[in-house]
Amino acid sequence: MTVQRTPQSPSIPLWKVNQIEEGDEIVYAPSLRTNEKRSGEVAVVLVASVPQPDQELNFIILESKNADVPARWKAPFRASLAMYVYGPSGLSTRKLKGFLAKDQELVAQLADYAEKTAQTETVLQAIASYEEFGNTESLGAALHGFAGQYGISGKIDRNAPLNEQTLAALRTLNPALSSFDPISPSGSQRVSQTAGLAATVAGMFLGSTVGIAAGGTAMALNLKTLLFPDADFRSAYSQPSADSAVSLCTGRDPYKSRKRLAYLWAIRIPDSGPPKLTVTPPNHVPAGLKSFVSMGVPEGQWKLAGRIRNWSLVSQTGSVTPVQVTPVTDQPRLEINLSGTSIGPGKYTLSGSWDWDSFRASGEIYVDELGKFGSARLTPTSQNRLQQHSGKQLIHLTGADFQFVEKAAIVKKDDKYVQPTSVPFSLPHGRRKGPQNTLEVQIDATHMAAGDYSLLLSQADGKPHPVDVQVLPEPPKIEHLPIILNERERDQKFTLRGNELNSITGLAADGLRFELKDGDQGQRERAVHVVPSRDFKEGETLDLSVSIKGFAHPVVLAGALRFAGPRPRIRSADPSLPSDLQIKLRAGELPAGVQIGVMMQVTAAGSEPSVTLSCRNARASTVKVQAGMEKERVKLNKMHEETLFLSLDPGVWPGGCLITAVLEDGRGSASPPFEIGRVLRLPRIDDFKLTEESVGEGIYVGILTGNDLELVGKTGWDANSGHDVLGLPAPITGEGSKQSLRIPVPWPSPTPRAPLFLWFRGEQEGRATTIRY
Repeated sequence: MTVQRTPQSPSIPLWKVNQIEEGDEIVYAPSLRTNEKRSGEVAVVLVASVPQPDQELNFIILESKNADVPARWKAPFRASLAMYVYGPSGLSTRKLKGFLAKDQELVAQLADYAEKTAQTETVLQAIASYEEFGNTESLGAALHGFAGQYGISGKIDRNAPLNEQTLAALRTLNPALSSFDPISPSGSQRVSQTAGLAATVAGMFLGSTVGIAAGGTAMALNLKTLLFPDADFRSAYSQPSADSAVSLCTGRDPYKSRKRLAYLWAIRIPDSGPPKLTVTPPNHVPAGLKSFVSMGVPEGQWKLAGRIRNWSLVSQTGSVTPVQVTPVTDQPRLEINLSGTSIGPGKYTLSGSWDWDSFRASGEIYVDELGKFGSARLTPTSQNRLQQHSGKQLIHLTGADFQFVEKAAIVKKDDKYVQPTSVPFSLPHGRRKGPQNTLEVQIDATHMAAGDYSLLLSQADGKPHPVDVQVLPEPPKIEHLPIILNERERDQKFTLRGNELNSITGLAADGLRFELKDGDQGQRERAVHVVPSRDFKEGETLDLSVSIKGFAHPVVLAGALRFAGPRPRIRSADPSLPSDLQIKLRAGELPAGVQIGVMMQVTAAGSEPSVTLSCRNARASTVKVQAGMEKERVKLNKMHEETLFLSLDPGVWPGGCLITAVLEDGRGSASPPFEIGRVLRLPRIDDFKLTEESVGEGIYVGILTGNDLELVGKTGWDANSGHDVLGLPAPITGEGSKQSLRIPVPWPSPTPRAPLFLWFRGEQEGRATTIRY
């Protein structure tokens, strides 16, 4: 059954026509197998869209025709309902007209029947297609439409397997189906269950006795029995067959032989122009894939979208490409299938056919290529932010079009036992809203160790695309910021203190050139040499850029450098030594165990100067003392602006220590280290005796008594001729720490009461003493 508007226009199947106008031809052609005849007669009943002023009835029964040959009828008016009537033994047009005229309510009931039939036909056709070809997509679409129309959409989980969705829909409508399993491994069982399912679905719609013909692509059932005087009218059920034909089937219930059978198939004609569809964002779709596009549509018009035929995409140059378009029944969306097409990127409009007229949706559809992530990477700021154990971090990717990303996950590289972890993401404008070259991802690095990872991005094609990312170790920490530099200093040095300092590869600041020295093994200190290229003023601050191994760009420490006034300096430090020492000191030596004074000439000491004393050539304690204070036998007094007096016992530090002093001005500036002297431990000689014991010609044993005599290595009467001591000193019983030391003494001495010379161990020249015999 088709409709033709003009001899030149193509025929459209009756069930696909949207408007039947006055003058349109309804064409009937029996679809028969070889040597098969179609006995009886056929007729067409048309119900007018609007009452006909010159007609007594609102419908017309067109002339009956021989069912075995093609036939044509011309529509006398615009119609909203068409009924195909078939009588195997002929038709009594008079009886049919009489019955319909007598029961005008039947026309409205037949219209309702036609609408329900169309929906049931869709569901059953999808079930049949699924059983024969496994077409789950059409079954799912029909099922969701079925559920949406009858108010059970909220009870179907779209993410559940299809068989569970089917069961949920059918059990909600009819608890008697609770034991039905539509997915059966047995082919024969599937056929029988499909027949039962189709029958039950039809029964749910119309509550009638149902018969079914199953096993082929077409299924049909008897919706209900209409009994008329002298005729047995039965409703027919249709399923489209190949080549736009339609199979009409009915029940096999027995009938009374004295009654003449007649079958009715009713179709509601929408009698409407095309819906006003507008493409709304997101309206970008990937080339070569299926996608959903949201549509704007006036209320009540969405059900007409499924009646648009011959969908196509029209480019800006006017080229037309047919595409498969399927409206989603329960919401205004179109599924557009571009797989198998050669449509390339560009802007398109969506067009179709509304009967013999063209249809075009408002708005545009943009076709874009799927993103290629070979060049995708983290932004430098994001790379620096993504550090181990750093908690939740928002990072950004760039270098590709991310608009079609639907899922993101992260996994550690080269760890086959770790499963990817899903991560949330967002796009600047939203998914499928045009090319977007940034993607924001939230990664929880709380439990992530430093190393190489893959960020897996899945697009509409469902394939994960890896993007290499690196989780960095924690950056080095620099302590005691800000670092103080001084104005008018052309060559400065300072020491970085913190941890993991050897991972720093460079420093930079405006107007400064840095030279990094190798750090200690503990990576706690690194010396830095600074050369300014311009003048700086006191109070000026600079940001310090720290380049770190593995980091995409330097870490900026705001205000990490601050310029102070002129650098403090120690111009001289003159120790004041005791005059009664037993052993003569050399220049730069500081006696341990003796409180000495040091007069220091300084510049730019500030109002609150302090001095820090430390050992330059050995690990030892550091003492910092403020002017006017005393600490650990070290005291500092400010005599006036450029003179400080330092009082200390060098014995605070070990022997051989080179004591250096650093002057600080109280505002963060410090002087270069200034060497005060080397700590020297001195033995104390209480007594010197000469014995008659000879140890060589003219050499006798002498006895020294005192403390710390182990320091003495040689003795003699001048600075150049010395003799090694005779062993180690021996403790004297009952005298505490007092010792005695045997020494070789040439006799007689060069002069009466000549002073004894001592050599400390390791020294090459003797020292004059006040010790005499």
